Amino acid sequence: MTTTETKKSNLKAFGLGDTKLYGLQSFDAIMLPKASEVVDKFTLPKYLDKIVLVEMKATRKPIKDAGLAGFFFWATQREYDRAAKLINLYLKARFTCGGNAGHPHVAALHPPIDSLLLIAFNRTRSPNDRLPVHWSTFDSRAYQRAIGALREARKRAPLWTAESLWQGHT
Repeated sequence: MTTTETKKSNLKAFGLGDTKLYGLQSFDAIMLPKASEVVDKFTLPKYLDKIVLVEMKATRKPIKDAGLAGFFFWATQREYDRAAKLINLYLKARFTCGGNAGHPHVAALHPPIDSLLLIAFNRTRSPNDRLPVHWSTFDSRAYQRAIGALREARKRAPLWTAESLWQGHT
């Protein structure tokens, strides 16, 4: 069963399948209190009263919707950055390990930009072309510059393959 079919089944089970207010983009994932079997249209009834719908967003742009902004109350820039990193890790693992590594959209995913990756990447560049390594101080422009430099260096390889630069903590 596809993710689309599962989402449709979930919305229908919640009584939201026929309304214009909710659609397939209304949530990104479901969460249960503890690990379980795969939740699909066949197992959904067993978990219906325990499911929490999860909406995942990571943005550096101002949040214009006052209702949505309330979900980000008291979040620091560092928390936004960490959330973006976690979402990126999830997306990369979900799609590259899920048999979709060759898809053009998946090729655009990049590993999280962190100091380990940037230090290793800089070893492959001339001193004049090196990037700053303190990713937690990046503004949007510096972050996009780092992504662009990785993309250019990877040439035609999927961007997520830049993770091969990681050497880990030594």
